[in-house]
Amino acid sequence: MVFRTVITEHQEHAAQQVGTRFGLSGAQALNSVQLLIGTVEQIVEALWIRRESYGISYIVITEEQMDAFAPVVARLAGK
Repeated sequence: MVFRTVITEHQEHAAQQVGTRFGLSGAQALNSVQLLIGTVEQIVEALWIRRESYGISYIVITEEQMDAFAPVVARLAGK
């Protein structure tokens, strides 16, 4: 389950902000499997790494994240 997806060109800054909301440091937020923060390319890479490292090939997002996550789905689908 991914609780928050943030598409941004300013990954480190966004990770600090999101991390604070969850009681995490920016680095912890970036390493959390329940948060996706960065550019579309960074998020796609993170998902591939999670698949290779942990065998995660299925994720769930909330309805509120659907619009933000759509470019990630498009990139993963090769569009």
